[in-house]
Amino acid sequence: MQIGDGGVQNNVFVTVGRAVRSAYQHQVRTVAPAELLNRQPELEELAAFCTSPENGGYLWWRAPAWAGKSALMAWFALNPPPGVHVVCFFITGRFASHSDRIGFLDVVLEQLAELLDRPLPAHLTDATSGAHLLAMVTDAAALCQERGEQLVLLVDGLDEDRGAVPGPEVHSIAALLPARLPHGLKVVIASRPDPPLPVDVPDDHPLRTGDVVIRILGMSPHAQVVRRDAERELKRLLHGSPVEQDLLGLVTASGGGLRAADLAELTGLDRWRVGEHLGAVTARTFTRRSAPTQGVPGAAAGTAPDTYLLAHEELQASASRFLAPRLSAYRERLCAWAELYRERDWPADTPDYLLRGYAAMLADTRMVTELVACATDRARHARMLSRTGGDAAALAEIGAAQDTVFGQETPDLRSLGVLAVHQGLLSGRNAALPTALPTVWAVLGDFARAEALAGAAPEAQTRAALLTDLVERAGHAGEETRTVHLAKRVTATVRNITNSWLRNEALVRLATVLTEVGLMERATAVIGSLPDGQRRTAALKSVKVLAGTGRDEPLHALIDQVVRPEEQEDAWQAVAEVWAGHGRVMEAEQLAATLTSRAQAFALESVVQAHAAAGEHGKAEATAAAIPDRFRKERALKRVAVELARVGRYERAEAIVDGISEPMLRGAGLEQLAETAAAVVARGDAGAEDRTLAARLWACACAFADAEPDPEFRVDAWTRLVRIAALAAGPAQMHRLADRTEMVARTLKRPYRASHALSNLAVALAHAGAYDRAEELLRTLSSYTAQETARRVIEVAVRRGHHERAEALVRSGESAVVQDVLLLAMVHALRKEGHLPQATAAARTLRSPRRRAEGLGELALAVAETGEHHRAAELAVEAEREARSFIDPVEEGRSLTALLRALTVAGDRTRIGLLAQRAGAVGCRIAEENPHSDALPELVEALYRAAELGPAAKALHAAQPAARAAVFTTLVRTAGRVRRPGHVTAFADKALAAARSEQTDPESAPYLVSRLAQALHEAGSPNHAEDLLTTVEHPVAQADGWTALVKATSHDDRTRLERLADRAEAAVADMQPSNARDEALLRLAEALVEAGAHHRAETVARPLLHPYAKDVATTVRIHTAAGRRDWEEIDRLARTMQSPSRLRHTMSLLATAAAGNGDTAGARNLLRVVPAKAVGPEEWDGLVGRVAVAIAASGDPAAAQTLAESVPFPADRSLVLTSVARKLEPSRALPLLARALREGDWRRTVGALGRRWPHTIEAMADAYLDGAF
Repeated sequence: MQIGDGGVQNNVFVTVGRAVRSAYQHQVRTVAPAELLNRQPELEELAAFCTSPENGGYLWWRAPAWAGKSALMAWFALNPPPGVHVVCFFITGRFASHSDRIGFLDVVLEQLAELLDRPLPAHLTDATSGAHLLAMVTDAAALCQERGEQLVLLVDGLDEDRGAVPGPEVHSIAALLPARLPHGLKVVIASRPDPPLPVDVPDDHPLRTGDVVIRILGMSPHAQVVRRDAERELKRLLHGSPVEQDLLGLVTASGGGLRAADLAELTGLDRWRVGEHLGAVTARTFTRRSAPTQGVPGAAAGTAPDTYLLAHEELQASASRFLAPRLSAYRERLCAWAELYRERDWPADTPDYLLRGYAAMLADTRMVTELVACATDRARHARMLSRTGGDAAALAEIGAAQDTVFGQETPDLRSLGVLAVHQGLLSGRNAALPTALPTVWAVLGDFARAEALAGAAPEAQTRAALLTDLVERAGHAGEETRTVHLAKRVTATVRNITNSWLRNEALVRLATVLTEVGLMERATAVIGSLPDGQRRTAALKSVKVLAGTGRDEPLHALIDQVVRPEEQEDAWQAVAEVWAGHGRVMEAEQLAATLTSRAQAFALESVVQAHAAAGEHGKAEATAAAIPDRFRKERALKRVAVELARVGRYERAEAIVDGISEPMLRGAGLEQLAETAAAVVARGDAGAEDRTLAARLWACACAFADAEPDPEFRVDAWTRLVRIAALAAGPAQMHRLADRTEMVARTLKRPYRASHALSNLAVALAHAGAYDRAEELLRTLSSYTAQETARRVIEVAVRRGHHERAEALVRSGESAVVQDVLLLAMVHALRKEGHLPQATAAARTLRSPRRRAEGLGELALAVAETGEHHRAAELAVEAEREARSFIDPVEEGRSLTALLRALTVAGDRTRIGLLAQRAGAVGCRIAEENPHSDALPELVEALYRAAELGPAAKALHAAQPAARAAVFTTLVRTAGRVRRPGHVTAFADKALAAARSEQTDPESAPYLVSRLAQALHEAGSPNHAEDLLTTVEHPVAQADGWTALVKATSHDDRTRLERLADRAEAAVADMQPSNARDEALLRLAEALVEAGAHHRAETVARPLLHPYAKDVATTVRIHTAAGRRDWEEIDRLARTMQSPSRLRHTMSLLATAAAGNGDTAGARNLLRVVPAKAVGPEEWDGLVGRVAVAIAASGDPAAAQTLAESVPFPADRSLVLTSVARKLEPSRALPLLARALREGDWRRTVGALGRRWPHTIEAMADAYLDGAF
């Protein structure tokens, strides 16, 4: 399938297509000699290695140039021993398409696809091809093993890999070779002696650990003869006819990869004459190789295009040396030839060399201008996508161009900026892929594609989660090698999650999954790598898994090895609970008897539940009676009562519930008895006695709920009873109770609780079948709450089989976007209930491509799990197509914001106008589809600064009140910064009107006003801010507002500072005693510290019982010690602080102040005292960023750069480098900005180019305008 717009074409190759036939053997024959002489011992050693399981997995032949390595490898590849299947690749620097990982992947994947009799994977990208390779190698090795054969991967010329050169990003062929050899796979490689290993080869790879068999290949006299003949012929060609010199010059200059037809076009000769010269007269100098045939015009399966290159690397080097004065002219001819195709927008008959080898030649020869033009040509990349089926080649080309430009003595910012824009646009194609798709392909058995899609997810956290899903699938499928590979990939991916808590949570899940699939050694290692809190969580989850699967031996080992002695009681409690639920009740009870009272009580509850569920009610009651804790005893008895009711023993059940003294448990028991009786009525065969019982039990539950003194709890209980009222007591009683519930809910003091209660009541009415009443209630709710409630009601309607009601609710949505959201909820509900055809039809009517993709992706998984694999594959491909057609308005808005800000500084009115018009349309999409995103305020603020606020009017009109309030609040701040007081007042009025009209989430309105007051204070209107904040009635919002004003007030303005602090304390005093109140007081104390009111801060914090309260006094002492430069005291105090974030913030503030005063040494000392446990990699930029900027501003650029470069994550480092560069003069700023553009998001850097590099900004804007629209 071909999809796409705007000149960009995407090819989707459905997995159920035709299998591949590789033509690579034709190329290998051009390398092999007609007869291999005097190499019988080497051939016998190769055969022995490949056929014996005891000879290791890697064999590495080494020899100098012209020793005959390639001849030996090619002969063996074409003539392997019986039962050996060779997949091979011959690396050569003479042929650009065969000198890097892209060529390696193209050729090897094609051979593996032929062996497996399957099509090539679809959507290959640089991020996914490696995963496909490992998966297909595993499958091929397993297939060969099943046939009684041996798979061998042979790679010749490892030292000629162009991707192995040092640079910011090394992507070598060596790193793609499998570290673990599945199903008896053997790997044979050949190279020159002692080549350096590329840095991207993992530490545990056999090539790095030395777990390889190394053999030295002796010189072949026959190879020496060939060498002398070839060199003699090369010298003759150098002085031959003009045709011979042209052919030699063009093949040498191209780096290899030109076909006879290409050379004919370049020289004006007939193709047959070119073939005659290259194939006969100069046969010893030139050789033929086949390029990948996929997508090449006229290249049928099994045919090899006539691609020419010099016959040996040494000949290439000699020819380049002898032709040096003339090579530039030949390269110019190649460039002129490429220009002809560029002018035709790279048509379908574009020579393959211009799409594969040409850019590599430009990079090798440092033809930077031409290389950048190639790497930023959208039409060319569209043709490459059509030719290869993926973006891997295009992204690799952009990366090579970035490395080339960055490697210049003075990097060209314009080129780097344009390349970064194109890279971002190209990478964005995978952003909306549904998360269900990797699992779909795993269910279908295509783990290669599953891993490729999982690895293409834009966020590391998502990648880790999806890959962990695949670990689980592969493990349960019994594919241990693949499972181990995927698990290792998860651990590697997790390192890129910047948030430490999320990073460790991902490892917790991995450990649990590894336990489920039986890889205990790896699970234990993962658990042991976690910090205490999450280590305990992971250990308990794994314990439960083992207990549930009956693997007692590893269970005991895990508890002994991983669980600390003080935590083992909790672990055994968990084991008892799981055993009880899995039928091992006696063992659970015996284990519970060995535990102390708390753990024993929990364990015995599970035993009681198991006895009751098994019908052993007497045992259950007796066991419950033995529980020492009264609450847990009564909770266990309540469960017994429910089980008794389910078997009709209501009298005993009621007696047990009546004996429960804990009101909450007794009320729940009564409700559950009524619900059990109502379920009997719902079956349709209930008699009058059953109905009477249900009505009586329902009435008892209602009476108990009526006595609840707390109205919030009373409303919750009534709502649960409304749900069963129609069955238990009839529609009239249901409506009466609903009336009472609604009346009390509307009187609740806390607005969000009232809204929540009414939402739950609407859902309960739907459960009772009262849809009309539920919809009436929906219409009284705020927009956001109504939307969320409608989604829940739709799920209920579908579950009850009332699809027409669900459809009506979808149509009732207040906007097209809301209707789309509700329709997606209906699609999910239909899928869960098994109505897959109806769900599919509904999914296809969704307006948003992203939602269509999500719905179809989930349906593909559901269909796959029913066994309809062909249909599932079709749905999965359809979901991919929809996802790739989606342009995220938030990301587009952020790009436009960055460019508008930069162009405003540069003063480029023409481009501002072009971007502003697009910004208006994008703003409307953000307002409709992502109303809570901060992208809209940022975009409108950028338009305001650019004096182009007009295009934002439509978006502001479409935005919800809260979003409008956020926009105008942002504009208040900006107008204050640019000193436009009239605008400050006007924007504040609009923000206030929007905030007060907010109905979507009424609880947010006071916070919107509070934030507006803070903005007014920052904008230079403190009195207006205070007046406005006094109108806020919500105590938390008001307290937050006053605290923010305290923090923003100068210490010199003592009178205002004290007044603001008084008001903040008064607001906090109006809050109910709670943790939230303590948190608010702590925030106030911390704000007072930063404002310099140290005594007042300590006074506020002193009575608090909050665990971080003592940090306030410590922070004050640290400030005092910093004034004395007492580093030892600061170090001592820092180690006593409880809050790592407060410690980092304090030290960063003090170090920034020291650096601003020119005290670089003091700033460094302050940073050094932060303990390692208080700052992880993700926090380092926040700790040092402002300090580095201050050091740069103080006149120490070298120290600032060193500090900035210490930030570990590239994206964070690029931001700090950019901030530092803003403070430096151009010559020092340029290399920092170049690195930032190479490593990070260009949108964070473009603003720093300012007036100093306006042409770079203009070029980036043009690239974006050309590529995005």
